[in-house]
Amino acid sequence: MTDEHIIPEEIGGRPDFTIRVCRACNNDLGSRVDSKLTRHVGLRFMAMSAGCFAKRNDRLEGFVNLKDGRQLAGHCYWEELQTSIKPGTRSFRVAFDPKRVQPDGSRWVSEKNHSANSAPPCINVLRDEMIAGTGLPFDSGAGEPIQPAMLKIVLGAIHYALGSGVTSLAGFDSIRHSIASEWDSKISKSWVDVQPPIPCDQGKHLVWFGCEDGKILDAGAILWGKVASRFSISDFGRRIASHAIEIVAPRRWNSV
Repeated sequence: MTDEHIIPEEIGGRPDFTIRVCRACNNDLGSRVDSKLTRHVGLRFMAMSAGCFAKRNDRLEGFVNLKDGRQLAGHCYWEELQTSIKPGTRSFRVAFDPKRVQPDGSRWVSEKNHSANSAPPCINVLRDEMIAGTGLPFDSGAGEPIQPAMLKIVLGAIHYALGSGVTSLAGFDSIRHSIASEWDSKISKSWVDVQPPIPCDQGKHLVWFGCEDGKILDAGAILWGKVASRFSISDFGRRIASHAIEIVAPRRWNSV
């Protein structure tokens, strides 16, 4: 058994907000479901602003514009500078690794991996002085792809609050199917405006759920006070207590 992070740490989830699941399930959820959130550019930048920096292997899809007018696809990450701008703090910059094969068929590597002298003639070496600017395609989160991940957060929070005995009830089958992207007709979903009566402060995550009439489960999640999704599951058939779990994202590093 392993610890499954209900909200991925890469987007600011607390390291102790976990449930116990088998290793195979944890790996499967991480690669198929959690990755929809951890690769979400908007969420990652909000996490970075709170001190959760992207490491080199996180692979935030992006691009660079070169000074000669060409554009290269690749991934961005935060790189720590050897010399801090302000004493006693850690300084970072946005670094970039190009994809080895670009859409136009050209081949590229970063000078961090190959020097211009060691690379074969058919391979271009990207140097920092060649870059005019770095960009990231922004996904607002209002599309379908991350809905299974948001629903997985809701199910994990219910498991965390009420135990595995509750989330193993047959009424949760439609949620489990929907996490696997097999959307059940009993589930309606929508993006909600982050306004009262749902309490949420900037910089915090919130998961809520309730089943007041014993028939319709109302649940949802808000990440960083902006990306929000609400679910209603009809014919739920089981009364559960109403809960709101507020998660404060920890600050990992001091940045300049």
